[in-house]
Amino acid sequence: MMDILVIVLSGLSIAIGVIALLIGSLGLIKLPDVYCRIHAVGMIDTAGASFIILGMIIHPVSYTHLTLPTKA
Repeated sequence: MMDILVIVLSGLSIAIGVIALLIGSLGLIKLPDVYCRIHAVGMIDTAGASFIILGMIIHPVSYTHLTLPTKA
């Protein structure tokens, strides 16, 4: 049950980050002034990247496929 919750929270955080980056890209196209563009893109891209990194941090990773070499 807890694994499903962590996966859902991770996916939700990554999805929010991607949506924020897309909104920031639209702001870069739509805003009239260069200073408005810089401000909007800087703020929303920081939030988007932070949400994506948060989602990657809490995403569960299985290390069962990694093995140490053994002497034969």
